[in-house]
Amino acid sequence: DVAKNARNTGRGGDDVTVDIPFGRERLGAVFDTRKVQLEKSSSSSDAAEGNCSTLVVGLGLPEFLLSCHDLASDREAQRPFRRLSQNMFLLASCFASLDRNGDGVVEEGDWVRGCELLCEQDVARRAAMLHAYFDGNGDGLVSAGDVSGTLGGHLKSMRRLMPELLRMQERRDLPPIAALSPPPPPSATNNTNTSSSVPESLEDGGCSTNMLVLCATMDVVMREAEGEVSDFVDSLFELIDPKGAEKERGVTRQTWVARMEQHPGLMNLMFLDGFLELTELALVTKESVEK
Repeated sequence: DVAKNARNTGRGGDDVTVDIPFGRERLGAVFDTRKVQLEKSSSSSDAAEGNCSTLVVGLGLPEFLLSCHDLASDREAQRPFRRLSQNMFLLASCFASLDRNGDGVVEEGDWVRGCELLCEQDVARRAAMLHAYFDGNGDGLVSAGDVSGTLGGHLKSMRRLMPELLRMQERRDLPPIAALSPPPPPSATNNTNTSSSVPESLEDGGCSTNMLVLCATMDVVMREAEGEVSDFVDSLFELIDPKGAEKERGVTRQTWVARMEQHPGLMNLMFLDGFLELTELALVTKESVEK
């Protein structure tokens, strides 16, 4: 039996026991192998205040890909890491979810907790871990505002990753990663207001036209989705909190877990795989409408 117990301490102060196909030792070993010294991305407030950049040890997006590729080779852990290492937008979505500060670096604690959450199959334990993930201030409550803020930050982080994804496509020392299939036609961005995060300097590089168009289109889709996050979360909370009594104040972990056990699909809509699939669906819909 290769399953080991790992301990995940939620920000709300409660311990959650996690059964995953490998222990924290394996996750830590992969992190130690791939970690590099990186400069944290400066926030606009830091730049305005003239704060110096900070060097930190962690995983950037290329190292994150290599780490997922390492775990994809473990027979017991192939899913979801094989899928992450084969789909660039799912990879970026996962990275953005674990990069809680949005500074372009995944540190060891977030790497370990994120992998545990990805691998957890028990609905109640996964729900408890997801509650801790959204409980950013550690008060034991998760409100609609907490979820909206986290998902909105996730979309912003993903948009910032688009130039890095293009650069990674040109690197020969990284495992190949696929884009969404099929890529949208160039017409998909003809009528968009493109203040895209894709730098013009990359358009003459080694990336294919389809790849550039796809990243630009995803940037626009995510920009539009940012404005719809609150309505999206309000709809979810109608199931989590049918009476609306705890929407603003916050839902306790006990109530959260009970609702997620009744509606397990809600978790996929709020984290990683399912949230990106919504983005993929939006992209496909956008493509079909604009053809």
